[in-house]
Amino acid sequence: NEIIEGIAKQLEQLYPDKMVYVNEIRRGANENFCVHCIDQAHIRNLDRRRTRSYSFEILYFKAEKDSMAFNEWAEEMYWGFERIQVGDRIITPRDAQAEDGGDMVYHFTFDINLTGLIDKPAGDPMGGFRIEGGLKDE
Repeated sequence: NEIIEGIAKQLEQLYPDKMVYVNEIRRGANENFCVHCIDQAHIRNLDRRRTRSYSFEILYFKAEKDSMAFNEWAEEMYWGFERIQVGDRIITPRDAQAEDGGDMVYHFTFDINLTGLIDKPAGDPMGGFRIEGGLKDE
């Protein structure tokens, strides 16, 4: 989808010499990235308002163990993912978190919430009502 494409493009700008895999981990992924959606929800709000929530994870596969490299990588990711260009919109991720998985895989997770309105139903919503009334005689 457009959001994952935007995330992949952001990674390519931050790390132009690295490969970015989407939704799959390929053999020989060392020193490269994998991006995937780990959770999503559709929330019905008042009237026609809707919210979509997505949680994403970016995996970076290290070739060798280096704790200091993780700290530098985490800083680059936090600052690099302050905003994401998705189509003609700018999206601001929330609740970003970096973690050294201990298995030579760095994890970077964040959430994206999108809100919008669904289209109005066709026709007149009051079309089936009949108005009756008058003044009551005393």
